[in-house]
Amino acid sequence: MLRYLTSGESHGQSLISIIDGLPSNIELNFDEINLELKKRQCGYGRGGRMKIESDKVNILGGVRGRKTLGGPISIEVKNKDYQNWTEHMAPMDEVDFETRKVNNVRPGHADLVGCLKYDFDDARNVLERSSARETASRVAVGAICKQVLKNFNIEFTSHVVQIGDIKDDNIYDFDFIKNNVNNSEIRCVNPSLEEKIKNKTTNKAAKAEPTKTKGKQPVEKTKQAAVKDKKTVAKSKQSAVKESAKPEKMIAKKTPAVKTEVKKAEPKAVEKATENSVETVAQKTANTVTKSVVVPRCNDSKVFAVLSDAFKKQGAATNTQMTVKQITKARETQSYPQQGIRSCNAIVETNSVKYVTDYSIILNDKGFFVQVENAQPAQRF
Repeated sequence: MLRYLTSGESHGQSLISIIDGLPSNIELNFDEINLELKKRQCGYGRGGRMKIESDKVNILGGVRGRKTLGGPISIEVKNKDYQNWTEHMAPMDEVDFETRKVNNVRPGHADLVGCLKYDFDDARNVLERSSARETASRVAVGAICKQVLKNFNIEFTSHVVQIGDIKDDNIYDFDFIKNNVNNSEIRCVNPSLEEKIKNKTTNKAAKAEPTKTKGKQPVEKTKQAAVKDKKTVAKSKQSAVKESAKPEKMIAKKTPAVKTEVKKAEPKAVEKATENSVETVAQKTANTVTKSVVVPRCNDSKVFAVLSDAFKKQGAATNTQMTVKQITKARETQSYPQQGIRSCNAIVETNSVKYVTDYSIILNDKGFFVQVENAQPAQRF
């Protein structure tokens, strides 16, 4: 039996996973695992956290010389952002519990449920675990499992076929999807639909923005309303379930506007997996085949222009002078031509600081975009 376990917090030191049940003597390709982690960080609508982290897998046990040993495999993905949270998240030292305390729970999130289950008055303890950041562990585990299945000639690919009422009814063969899906920021192989989906999700997000904080309820207030009488501990499991359902009903009554917004929020992306063994079906849209484009080099002048603009915008956002004077020592660190990704490192010099910068050049339907993954000051001068 194959099983896995994950541990770690969003702003903790690392995310840890353990896989148990894999056979021995399976050779692992760590570049492919890291590519899967990179794909998780790319795409449309990614948040600011993705600019901080540049995830790479670190195997702590269960593998020797790139081959599995048959025992449990321990995987680590480090959190670079931990260095900004040590005084709040350190596991073995005294920490500041108040500054980053979260008193308001978010509708539709795990905040309230976690506070009730574990008896917390600080939702920080819940959201650090119930975080999208934790999915990095699951991606690493899945990437290893994919490599095991390759030994049995089993491959996977997937693509978005519907978001909201925008749907792609075309049928594509396995190789077409595999060769084109990474050219899309939202993993839609139909370019004409991709733009419609982007416009719709952008408009939905803009409408939902004003009511983001309306529905938040103080943890203590919600807990008190949810748990009417702590003396009734001896109730049966069935009655306990009924009791724990009360907070949701109460929040819905108090914040009808939030409930409406949740319904209008971005619809879930539906991905359709296609097996390689299935017979090729005639394509309905042969004219949607994406042309092969070469990923620009790390020192391309257009790449430098985009990189400079990113630093300028960051400076404006933080009220810091970050106008780029020059970019030097640009070099390639990794390349994934089939996926349309090139990873680079360079020295970005501003008026007062030199930054050692990791960035990726990623192809999309409009050409390419540059994702800054890490920028650390090298020296002041």
